Amino acid sequence: MPAPGTAKHSDRRTAESDAPLQEPADDRFGAPDPIDGDLPEVIRSQVRALVPAGHSMVAGGHLLADGRREFTVITPKWMELPGGSKQIEMEVELLTLDEAGVKSAGLDTLLTGERKSEQNAEVWIPEELARTMKDVDQAALQSKPRIVTSPGSPAQITVGTGGKASFELGLSATAAADGGFELTTDLKRID
Repeated sequence: MPAPGTAKHSDRRTAESDAPLQEPADDRFGAPDPIDGDLPEVIRSQVRALVPAGHSMVAGGHLLADGRREFTVITPKWMELPGGSKQIEMEVELLTLDEAGVKSAGLDTLLTGERKSEQNAEVWIPEELARTMKDVDQAALQSKPRIVTSPGSPAQITVGTGGKASFELGLSATAAADGGFELTTDLKRID
């Protein structure tokens, strides 16, 4: 898999929150390689992000064939196991919204016309995600899977209908120095 791009940190504040602004994204992962060789009907986005504990990565904004936009919210959490070892639980929310829903939820900063993207994500503070999810019509939530994996182990979530996968999300997370996560994702959507 080519090296993913890095996500940017959101600089949002809500009227209800005086939470501090996030620092700029860590660019130590370097410049991404281009995503090559995929079929034109495939939407693909690869991202690498440093996600502080309790924060979420919001990715997507791709235009689907039906005119809606697709977003993926990934929230990693540490799970303490007996004996002191840790696993990583990742909650994923797959959203599809029309243009009005995108604007009212404040997701318009993630819109893209690209079908293939190296960097199309933001890291959001918990308060901003809660406000956004409150503003999202519940019909927009297409799926909400959770997966538990060992740090550094690859994981995959597949969502589809009629035996045909239409959404695949490859995930891998390791511990970051600040107690959060180094999260790598490879999202694929087949129109």
